Amino acid sequence: MNRGAACLRYLRTREPVYKELLETMVEARSYTADPVGIARQAQITADAFSNQLSLGSFTETVASAAAEHGPHLVCSNANEVVAAQEGAAAVRRVGLLSHLDTVYLDSELDRHNFGWVDDTEHSGNM
Repeated sequence: MNRGAACLRYLRTREPVYKELLETMVEARSYTADPVGIARQAQITADAFSNQLSLGSFTETVASAAAEHGPHLVCSNANEVVAAQEGAAAVRRVGLLSHLDTVYLDSELDRHNFGWVDDTEHSGNM
C-alpha cells in the first residue's frame, strides 16, 4: 500500500477535527508578551494532543526563563514512554515544533482583520 495515499485517506477522514482545532487556535490570541494568552494556547495544544487527536499523549508545561512570557509545552506519546521503559530496541519518534504565540498584538491583528475564515472554495484539494 502506498503510504502517502493511506496518509491522505486518514487525513480526509479527520479533516473536520483538524479544521476545528485550527479555528480554535487561530481565534485564541496569544501575543508573545501575554503569558495568559500563551498559557491558553498551550492548554488548547495539550488538550488536542491528549484528547482530540487520539494520540494518547501526555503533556508537561515548563516555565519560561522570562517571566513576561508564557510557558513552554512538551508533549510525549504514552506508547513511546512505555516502550522505552520496557527496553524496546527501537522506538520511532516524531518531533513536532510549534509556536504558542501569534507574535502580534491584538490591535495589529484587528487592524488586519486577522481571524478564521472557513473558505472551502479556496482550501485546496486535500
